[in-house]
Amino acid sequence: MANPKSRGAVGIHWGLGVASAAVRFRTLLLRTCLLGALAPATACTTTHLLRPLGRGNTRGNVSIGGGPMVRFAGAPIPMPVTTLGVAHGVTDGIDVHADVHTTAAFFGVAGLDMGAAFHPIASHRAALTVGASITGMSNGRDAVMFADVWFGTAWRVANFLWLGAGMHNGLRTFTSDDTLRGRSPWAPVPFVHVGIQPRGGRFGFEIELRWYAPTENGTIQFAPYYAVADRGALGIALGFNYEVPGSSR
Repeated sequence: MANPKSRGAVGIHWGLGVASAAVRFRTLLLRTCLLGALAPATACTTTHLLRPLGRGNTRGNVSIGGGPMVRFAGAPIPMPVTTLGVAHGVTDGIDVHADVHTTAAFFGVAGLDMGAAFHPIASHRAALTVGASITGMSNGRDAVMFADVWFGTAWRVANFLWLGAGMHNGLRTFTSDDTLRGRSPWAPVPFVHVGIQPRGGRFGFEIELRWYAPTENGTIQFAPYYAVADRGALGIALGFNYEVPGSSR
């Protein structure tokens, strides 16, 4: 029969292990995306405005996993970074948006980004987009601010399917964190985008594969990223959209 004291010791050891893992994971989460360790915080949201909204239409977006994947306990883990946002079509060629970084808020980090997207080509079958946004994040002690200028194109290859690609260009414009000051202020993030939404439908889903900061050595960062030939980090993001039609529909 097992010694009750031995069982108690095992239980305490297991509990301390779980608590330690939780602390390590929280540290990874904060360093990976929320304070811009490698990738621009603006790239935590899927690039759903690659597909134009149209005048008067409004889109709500929930993005999940918008950060580099890390090795945690030997397994590839997409960082559970979430954002909640809304976008509105000012004209058929101009959309504006704002997003709140909800995972960051849960861990005591305030984060907000706002921006606009311009579509010189905006049709039901193809789109060319140039966008810009500004992001600010702070944990009450340190703060960081990013600008993001991005571009991309998308094609409707079926009634319900969009394929697209592009690149974010995150530029750190301010930080009070001494460690971040010593790193490159520019972080490009090329991406491939797959969007599923029936034409005229309100609900949509999208998935993005990203290569965060391929200009950086991905093996000497804060976290054990999944690098490509030791460069940058791979990441994946999921997006869920709901559209409210306006006068243009």
